[in-house]
This record gives sequence, C-alpha cells and structure tokens, in this order.
Amino acid sequence: MFISGHHIKSLQCRLNKRCTNNQAEQFAKLTGLKYNETLQTTDKTATVYTDSQITLDSLRNGNIHTNIIAEIRKELNEMMKTNWRVKFRWVKELAGIRGNKFPEKPKMKINLTQNFTTMVTGHRKSKAYLLRFKIIEASICPCCTRDQTTDHLLFECELLNKERNILKLSILKTEDWPTNKTYVIKKYIKEFTRFFNEIPFDKLNAA
Repeated sequence: MFISGHHIKSLQCRLNKRCTNNQAEQFAKLTGLKYNETLQTTDKTATVYTDSQITLDSLRNGNIHTNIIAEIRKELNEMMKTNWRVKFRWVKELAGIRGNKFPEKPKMKINLTQNFTTMVTGHRKSKAYLLRFKIIEASICPCCTRDQTTDHLLFECELLNKERNILKLSILKTEDWPTNKTYVIKKYIKEFTRFFNEIPFDKLNAA
C-alpha cells in the first residue's frame, strides 16, 4: 500500500490451497480496503489497481453475489459512510504500478494439438461436444453413465486412472486433489500437457 508514492504497508494472508486466482485477487482487495479504512488521514480518497477484469466485472454486475464480492461491496458501503471515495482502475499486468514486484513467469511453448484444444476449451473430441453438434447420438462416457465432459475426463474417468495418477502425484506434492481445471492448467501446465497428450480419444470413444 502506498500513500503519496510512499510505501506504508505490505499485507500478507494465508489462503486455502483450493483458493482460485480470482478468489485470491478479490480477497487481497478486500483486505486492503479494510486496512485502508483504519488509516487516520484527512485525504479519504483511494485508488485500487487490479489486472483482474473478472473482479471488476463481478463488482459491476448486481447479479453476482459470491461471498467475497458481497463482502467487498459491503466494505465499500461502510467506507462511503465515513466519506471515503474509492475508485478501481484496471491496469494490464499491473504494468508500471509501484509495489508490483512479482517477476513474470517464463513463457512456455505449447503444441496446440487437438487433445489440447479439447481439454482446455471442451471442443473437438469430447462426446459432450460431439453430441451438441449431433455428430454422435449419445454423450455417455464408456467408463460409466455420465456425460463425457472435459471435467469428467480430468477428474473422474476410470479409463484414465493410470494417466490421472501420474498427474495427481505431481499436484499432491503441494496441493489437494481434486482441484480447479483452470488452476491446473496455469500452475501445472507441463504435467497437464503430458496428461492430455496421453488420452487415446479414438480408442476411448470407440469403446
């Protein structure tokens, strides 16, 4: 946190391992606002910088009432009662913002195979997608009676237990399982790439 360009406070919180990036971002904003309200200052204006467009859109959308978003709205209302004026500003990757000292992650080249597209977007090879476009007559996975969605393939399909166990062993070193697919892709892209490249869709869907 900065006042007139001077660093005054760094806040740190321990979050649950299941916490998503968006939840972490929103909780950080909530924590900062709560601390800001305690400051003894005559200048009651604050600017909150974020690179999360999802957070900004959620705050603007009155139909979204997740716990953290609701708490942020409540805190903003409380601050308004004591004459605080708070504005949010989106900055791409927080470029140029003082205090943004997190190094960029090295970029990894990914081979955009059909398996990759299927697992990330849900398009192309999953039975749920093929049924949607009436290419096949049923979306049931051969392993059970559930629809063959990408989440099913990643977390449940018994025919992929061997491949999944390799992925799980890598994640369980630092995280709980199951976890969010988007989080897996972002944090464990190498392991996730290995997993989806080993999915034999042709044999799986022929079963």
